[in-house]
Amino acid sequence: GSTTSALLNDLLPAKVYQVRVVAVNSVGESPSSEPLTLRTEGEAPSATPINVRAMGVSSHAVQVSWTPPDADSWNGQLLGYYVGHRLDGAVSQGRSFSFDTVGVTAGAAGEETWTVAGLQSFTRYIFVLQ
Repeated sequence: GSTTSALLNDLLPAKVYQVRVVAVNSVGESPSSEPLTLRTEGEAPSATPINVRAMGVSSHAVQVSWTPPDADSWNGQLLGYYVGHRLDGAVSQGRSFSFDTVGVTAGAAGEETWTVAGLQSFTRYIFVLQ
């Protein structure tokens, strides 16, 4: 027999699907096959963290806090975050963000926090959370 393939479009990332195959000819359809279970690959989250806040906790440290994005937007297992900081106006000076990798600790419902230390006193910083 020959091999026939089909491309399934518009599937969501990191989801489980069941597929059945039916043969069709001019006389009719065959019974369906046993279900084939497949899982799509994960992708980067499609939403950003929410309720992001930054608060000075000392003259040299800022605590960044946030709530994870909705679980439907994770597109797989949520592994962590990148918390970045740089001096305000540093782009014009050719400086990029310094990033810390922060693992998931609170799960889907809890607030996450990270303290960025070693900052200069009386200096403006820009923070990003990815």
